[in-house]
Amino acid sequence: MIAKRNHINYNGDFIQVDHPALQASNRGYQYGDGFFETIRCNGTVPLHFDLHMERIERAFKVFEFDKGPTFSREYLSLQITRTLNKNRFFKASKVRLSFYRDSEGLYTPTGNRWGFVIYPTILEHETYTINRTGLLTDIYPTMAKQINMFSSLKNSAAMLYVKAGLYKKTMNIDDCIILNDKGYVCETISSNIFVVKDDAIVTPSLKEGCVAGIMRHIIIKLMQKLGYNISVVDGLFVEDLIDADEIFITNSIQGIQWVGGFNDKRYDYKLANQIIYELNQYTFKGIFL
Repeated sequence: MIAKRNHINYNGDFIQVDHPALQASNRGYQYGDGFFETIRCNGTVPLHFDLHMERIERAFKVFEFDKGPTFSREYLSLQITRTLNKNRFFKASKVRLSFYRDSEGLYTPTGNRWGFVIYPTILEHETYTINRTGLLTDIYPTMAKQINMFSSLKNSAAMLYVKAGLYKKTMNIDDCIILNDKGYVCETISSNIFVVKDDAIVTPSLKEGCVAGIMRHIIIKLMQKLGYNISVVDGLFVEDLIDADEIFITNSIQGIQWVGGFNDKRYDYKLANQIIYELNQYTFKGIFL
């Protein structure tokens, strides 16, 4: 939790976190005209930032934002570091870097200039830590995720995930598995999904509409490097979850979490526990770079 003395970064200027910042005409607020990145930081350094920048670059193309003279890896990294220094966050933290179209207009914008907000929070653990208790999950039954040009990005318009979160709360479970509009397994509310059966590990391809997760990318490459039998597949069925020996989910902040139950099925976490050790070696000691 951030204390009131702490600050957000609003287009390069610092504003106290409890003070108003966005104008009522902000297009991110009015239309969800924007996207965001959630970045784990070590000290004042954003982790895996090159991968985040690749996704930011793709999002700028999809949203048709004009980069202008200030857009660069160096500029955005500097703004994150400035914000963490300003707040004296010198250990583990999470940064939400939100972008929005900074222009007037109704549905049709008058311009494509961009703006940003950096919102930091402190993390409890300085390294990736496996959850002690397995997550209880179920299918979110009400809405499917559409496969389109926005699917792989983290869009500001995120009502599917909000609704899934409300369902999770109602059902007293830890996460929801989201299906795509073809009925295949896509992802969870805030994570990519990996399924383990015997010695084979599979995860849905980006063609199935899942977010192009930074941690998903890292885990795939890391497991390939370590010689695991991992595949990116089209068409992962719900039945594959029931038949699995193990399920784990990944995101940039928590790294890896293991799923303990789906419906009445219960799972182990042997592989997830092994991989999170390798992930910490890779991230914090530079092994397997």
